[in-house]
Amino acid sequence: MLFVQKNTPSKEQAVTESFYGYDHNLQIADGAFYDLENLTGDYFPMLAPRMRRSTMKALGEGTLLGWTARDGVLWYVWQGGTLPGLYCGGVLQELPQGVTLTAGEKQLVSMGAYLCIFPDGIYYNTQKPADSGYMARKNTVTLSDSAKLTISLCTVDGAGVEASATDTEPENRTNGMYWVDTGSEPHALKQWSASSAQWVQVATTYVKLSLGGIGVGMKQYDGVILNGIDGTEQAKALNGSHVLYGAVDDYIIITGILDTTAEQTSGEIITHRRLPELDYVTECGNRLWGCFYGVGQDGDMLNEIYCCKLGDFRNWECYMGISTDSYRASIGTDGKWTGAATYNDSPMFFKEDYIHRVYPSSKGAHQVVQLTCEGVQDGSGASLCVVDNVLYYKSRLGVYRYDGGAPSRISDALGGILYKNAMAATARGKYYIAMSAQDGAQRLFVYDTMRGLWHAESGAEALTALCSGRDTLYAADTKSGSVTVLDMMGQEGTLEAPVSWWAETGIMTYGLVGKKYISRLNLRMQLPKGSRCDFWVQYDSDKQWRHCGHMEGKGIRSFLLPIRPRRCDHLQFKISGTGDFRLLSLSRVLEAGSDL
Repeated sequence: MLFVQKNTPSKEQAVTESFYGYDHNLQIADGAFYDLENLTGDYFPMLAPRMRRSTMKALGEGTLLGWTARDGVLWYVWQGGTLPGLYCGGVLQELPQGVTLTAGEKQLVSMGAYLCIFPDGIYYNTQKPADSGYMARKNTVTLSDSAKLTISLCTVDGAGVEASATDTEPENRTNGMYWVDTGSEPHALKQWSASSAQWVQVATTYVKLSLGGIGVGMKQYDGVILNGIDGTEQAKALNGSHVLYGAVDDYIIITGILDTTAEQTSGEIITHRRLPELDYVTECGNRLWGCFYGVGQDGDMLNEIYCCKLGDFRNWECYMGISTDSYRASIGTDGKWTGAATYNDSPMFFKEDYIHRVYPSSKGAHQVVQLTCEGVQDGSGASLCVVDNVLYYKSRLGVYRYDGGAPSRISDALGGILYKNAMAATARGKYYIAMSAQDGAQRLFVYDTMRGLWHAESGAEALTALCSGRDTLYAADTKSGSVTVLDMMGQEGTLEAPVSWWAETGIMTYGLVGKKYISRLNLRMQLPKGSRCDFWVQYDSDKQWRHCGHMEGKGIRSFLLPIRPRRCDHLQFKISGTGDFRLLSLSRVLEAGSDL
């Protein structure tokens, strides 16, 4: 007896046991997800929800103008009323009399115990608040018969110098006697040396400018600009840039030459220790470094990099010809500055198409090296962040990493969407970056620098600032209508409710000769009690998600959940839920079908 022989459809099984996070491209790797939210690679190769965040402090109605974290404590400039104030951990700090914060965005830069606030130019000693004030200082004194300016020759310590000014040598000579030789050009101060029986020229001559209030707030070796001095040509020549070799409230000492003591009783005398206008500021090597592009204080068009005097952020125009001097360099590349950061003991300044790296020198001969490449996108200066000795930033074409060579793009997984206005911070080896798409949608992405994986988190539409703390990440959230500080790692404050999450696979199709379709999906996972998840399928890209399963928490033991999709050309699978879970594996059973 003959029996009919039927061919059993061949079956194959494809198993995914490693999950690689976010990959928003049409063709993605097995184990990656086309879109997802609130998932993390912390438990790689398993898929799991991110850590729960916590609410630390509600700042209330107002505006966060700028912030930074020092020793795990937040310092921020907050404007909740008429004028902004400086806060430490929520406590208002008292600024010295006459020091007032203005409205507008701030950059807070730490230098030792000091907190420097730009563009206001305010410094605040976090250990000794009394040592606080303005970096710049401008003294303007109106002259009169009772308030006159006296200019006289002196020694470096301020002692008066009596000298006759003639074009011939004095006849009655005594040891140490001074003489201003007017027969030479320029005039020279000389001193009689009895031991050598000759007039010895004084290498550096000093003059004292005596006037009540001229030196208030100044100190020795400050770099200043003097204006308003009138009279003889020698007196007028004292206008301009100087280093103060002595400074008290009633007089200052500078270098110069004067034939005879001069007086001035009209006009205004201005002593100005200036702070240049700065677009971005960073600290490196006990100096503050900054950059500026635009019209400067003197009306000139500037495109420059600056640094303050070594260890002294008050002095940006102190030039004594020594290694600790201030520094400035003109830059030839076109365009505005877009960001600044410190990397490997080098200040780095960015434009959209250039990187300018400064190599500081202990001798003061600093060198600026230019690299033509993708720089920081305009509006994304806050995206600069160093993670595990690598510098990350947002350019026009994506997110880049810089490790000393040519920058390389790491954001191909974000797809072809163009983003802008990025801000970033780091915590626990991860790079958190929030940015806006062209349609205005805000996204918060997380890049795991160790594994090279991208993930996405929720809540980006309400984030206004990010800040790196000690082993944590702080965020300013406006979801409730007022500003609230969040601990993104959930270390401090009130924890949020269990996290809601979801993940959507790419298109599951195999493009083989002879139809193959997925006859069954098997998910192996852990779903603790109190958690839940749902399962959805979309067939042949018809944009309709069909619910195909629901599961409540069973415990920490893993279990297998089979799902039978209908026969189709291709499908996409989506899993969503609330609470903790671990996705251990995803397997697809493939069966061969006919060509019809």
